[in-house]
Amino acid sequence: MNSDPPFNKRRGLSLIETTVATLLVSISLVASLNTMAFVLTTTSRDAHSQQASQLAQFLLTEIVSRPFADADNATGALGIETDETSVRATWDDCDDYHGWNSAIISNLDGVALANSLGWSCAVSVDYCTPPDPNVVSVSPTSLKRINLTLVSPSAQTYSYTTLRCAEGMLLATQMTNTNVLANAEFSLTANGKSIVSAARVQNQQESD
Repeated sequence: MNSDPPFNKRRGLSLIETTVATLLVSISLVASLNTMAFVLTTTSRDAHSQQASQLAQFLLTEIVSRPFADADNATGALGIETDETSVRATWDDCDDYHGWNSAIISNLDGVALANSLGWSCAVSVDYCTPPDPNVVSVSPTSLKRINLTLVSPSAQTYSYTTLRCAEGMLLATQMTNTNVLANAEFSLTANGKSIVSAARVQNQQESD
């Protein structure tokens, strides 16, 4: 006599096994996708963080290389003077960058920096007190705090701050035909990708 269970019972058991197996695979797949998404997000943020550091170094180097104040029109007011234009290449002191924002990050010639596509920047400049640079001063002082905000293509915000003081090499009386090195800019190319960066020379904005 045939002892095998009826066909319909065997098929029911097979469906249960298939359902359980499908459920387990689905759970594993969801966990794997979540892990992959986390890794991709972290990798993207790390890459953006490195890009932000490079862009910030370039822009802050440019800003602090400018004199502390306008030699021809030293009113103490922050921002471009009334006789100046919005052309960045013509700005002649560091607080001319106050209120500047741009959806394209470029050099002074208007050429977009490498790895800057989709980035934007904004700058503000404040007078601050020399004993505590975190304290904003409503009246002019010998110390300015430069605040740079960068926004990545994924809307991540990166903030940087540096100081510019009045006692610096660029403001000292120089001999005729004296050249002062303010900053150094360099460009690296590897595997067809270019990285532009810069470094400011520590001889102009820090006081003893």
